[in-house]
Amino acid sequence: MSQIYYYALEGSRYLLADERNKKHLIDGLLSAHESKDWPVYAFCVTDESAYVIARTGRAGGIERVIGRAARQFLQGYEGFSGEGRCLRVTAVEAVDSETELARRCRAVHRLPLTLGYVSRIGDYWWSSYRNYVNGQGWRMVNCRPLLDYFSDDPDEAVRKLRLYHTDTGVRRNSRQHPGKIAPDPTFIRQ
Repeated sequence: MSQIYYYALEGSRYLLADERNKKHLIDGLLSAHESKDWPVYAFCVTDESAYVIARTGRAGGIERVIGRAARQFLQGYEGFSGEGRCLRVTAVEAVDSETELARRCRAVHRLPLTLGYVSRIGDYWWSSYRNYVNGQGWRMVNCRPLLDYFSDDPDEAVRKLRLYHTDTGVRRNSRQHPGKIAPDPTFIRQ
């Protein structure tokens, strides 16, 4: 049975700080999902961690995808060589509803803002947010379910998604796990 999951990966110190490594990890994650035809709904890679929301085809599938992407990333890693480089899974959680999908996507997309990397969400390159608001970005990101959640009209859906993502009611605590940000039901599809 197909299931949507939120998962988080944490890298050893400085592993993801290099922009080339961020791109390499994203390409690996998207490629691993693409090879199984399992869509990715949202992602964000920071200097320390990566967060992904994606669908898998069966139970246990997410672990195989994460493992494949992590191995591929570590084989092509740009930077210091040594025993200390690692990528470990810090969370794997099922996403059970459209509301939960919207909440998790919002949290993942807002992470660069919360961490102080940028002053506007759309300015961060290593996230799927730009796929949603202007159609530019990474292959294999499926925006349709989240946009449909907000509206059947594409322009109205993007407008509501922007409002939902830029709402200032979100607590700004950089230590807060992205999955813990409270949902805001204001922009739910009507």
